[in-house]
Amino acid sequence: MASTLALLVLCQVALYTTVTSIKVCGRPLVTDGIDKSTLKRVYEFGEEVTLTCGQGYLPSTVTHRRIICTDTGEWTQSDLACSPKMCPIPRPLQPLAMGRTEAPFKSVLNFTCDDGYVMQGASESRCLHDGTWSDPPPLCKAVNCPLPKPPSDGRIVHDKPVTGSTTMYGQGWTYECNPPKAPSYERGSCMADGSATEPPVCREVSCTIPTGIPNGFITFAVKRQHGYKEKVKYACNEHYILDGEAEIQCQNTGNWSSKPVCRAPCTVNIKRGRIFYNAKKLWISDLKPNRVLHGEHVVFYCLNRAEKCGYPVASTCNDGTLPIPECFEETQTAVKKGTESQYFNQRPLERTEERPTFLQRMEHMLTLFLLSPFVIFTIVTSEQDNVCFRPELAANIETDGLQRYFSPGEELVLSCKQGYTPVSGPRKIVCAASGKWTTTKLMCIPKRCPHPDPLSNGELYYEDTVFQSMINYTCDDGYTLTGDSTAVCLANGTWSTSVPECMPVSCGLAPIPKFGMIIYDKTIRGNTTDYGVKGTYACRPPYVLFGNARAECTVSGKWTKTPECRVVTCPPPENIDKGYMSRNDQKDYDYMETIKYGCIGDYVLEGSLQIVCQHNGNWSEKPSCKAPCSVGIHKARILYKGQKIWIKDLLPNTILHKEIVSVYCMDKTRNCGYAVQTQCIDGKLKIPECFEQPSNLDYILNSGLPSEITQC
Repeated sequence: MASTLALLVLCQVALYTTVTSIKVCGRPLVTDGIDKSTLKRVYEFGEEVTLTCGQGYLPSTVTHRRIICTDTGEWTQSDLACSPKMCPIPRPLQPLAMGRTEAPFKSVLNFTCDDGYVMQGASESRCLHDGTWSDPPPLCKAVNCPLPKPPSDGRIVHDKPVTGSTTMYGQGWTYECNPPKAPSYERGSCMADGSATEPPVCREVSCTIPTGIPNGFITFAVKRQHGYKEKVKYACNEHYILDGEAEIQCQNTGNWSSKPVCRAPCTVNIKRGRIFYNAKKLWISDLKPNRVLHGEHVVFYCLNRAEKCGYPVASTCNDGTLPIPECFEETQTAVKKGTESQYFNQRPLERTEERPTFLQRMEHMLTLFLLSPFVIFTIVTSEQDNVCFRPELAANIETDGLQRYFSPGEELVLSCKQGYTPVSGPRKIVCAASGKWTTTKLMCIPKRCPHPDPLSNGELYYEDTVFQSMINYTCDDGYTLTGDSTAVCLANGTWSTSVPECMPVSCGLAPIPKFGMIIYDKTIRGNTTDYGVKGTYACRPPYVLFGNARAECTVSGKWTKTPECRVVTCPPPENIDKGYMSRNDQKDYDYMETIKYGCIGDYVLEGSLQIVCQHNGNWSEKPSCKAPCSVGIHKARILYKGQKIWIKDLLPNTILHKEIVSVYCMDKTRNCGYAVQTQCIDGKLKIPECFEQPSNLDYILNSGLPSEITQC
């Protein structure tokens, strides 16, 4: 026994050792894209695993895919790499993809529309495992608003002509009231939610007596309150400049529009030096009076000591303040009478009592020629030499030449900017001796593109056809845009793209459920169907349709969800109380099979004569058998089925369910009789409270019975 026990213990130890000495491998560590669904948590030594790419991924390397669990508990190596499948980015979206034309599996495109546009289609699309997108790009269709309603006692003035019964998002209009009333607000527009601004209220408005402005005055005004849109005009005192609109207007709020301001003139606060002012170069002592108007420019001359030359710096008078440039330095050295020369590190000095003669200029020019270029600049450009600043041109006109100053006699050739064409006026201006340019009436108007062709099965929206105008194209429901959705009028008078096409959305044939069929609403030829085509699904007996029986080719190019055909049975039905069934087979019944019921004797069937096995596997509601009634009176006449009979003649004393019988009551006040109806309801017949059972004598003699006397 002892040896057996020892052997058993040794065997257990040996068995334990053998089991735990087996090397195992854990789940292989694999890179993204490799299918992990079939991998186990533990593998034994020698087991092999074949790696494959998961759905939506492709092998990017040609290498061995089989790995083996080794006796060290580790896996052999595999160089298999899986890269995601790519979906082509739709062409209209490629300019937004920063040069990319494809997106990897599981990528998501999110779509949004600008304010005033409504999305038609899915707001996102996912790259599927087969390299296609789950949904096509949606369309952004411009919002339309109904035409606005005018205010009572007023009208609407549209910013642009309107045709039809709608207006487009962003379009605006002005509300006007019949004088002297004013609208509570003046502007309205078609808003992004497709609604138009509600009409304002027309009301009486007046503004207070207007007041004056500092350094200015009212040119004309009546000292009284003013009505809506009445105006008052202001002007400034001498040498003050009006900043703002000269006229103010009484607004719909009962307040005046902003009053203008009179800006003060400036003084040039230097004592010595030359300035450039009013197209002339002059000594500061010759500026008489020393006054520069608000907004006027004064050029000072500064010295570049490094390059030994002078340069101009402009300053502008702003309401009484004229900043002196920091670089400007007044000359501290006096100049001899009749001379203007100085060393190059000094500023131009004030001239003394007399101006130098032409011979003196030439003499000093010759003497100082070698001293400094700045001296030449000072001598040659005298106070009598006027120059023209670079001209201020209309926004659509341009000219060659980049310099800031032009000498008298210089010409500039004007031209229209790209996208504009001249219509009138000379194309050349000349710098006159007065320092001003000759005038020109040159006008440049934007070039015009031809009116766009209409878009079949779609709509186009544009405000104008001139240079830089834009057309937006959208297709009707059930059509998809082929081509660009926008076109821009180019500088050469042509549209950037041709008119796109609206192609009908098409679906394949509708998917057919197993054991089912579809009946199209119209004849279908070929393997495609257009948007809007509909059909009706049906199942082959005894299968039952679950889902929407109607199918439709939708705007996305897909059919509505396909229903299913399933087998439906109902259990054997139960009988009803006091009734019987047309069949009593103890079996299951198929969908739409029927069972009929009836009632025994004088019982009446209430409900449907038959029940039906329904879609949900239950029977429709069973009927019931309702009991007859007996008339619970013994001595009286009744009215039954249009006949007046004694109760004893009612044989048998039975009234069927829902039948009506009338008993007679007495109106003691008027001494007349009247009939009162009562109805049998499932074995119960209530006798009216006004009925009184007659005495035996009255009943025998028929004396004074309500049924026998005059009826009320």
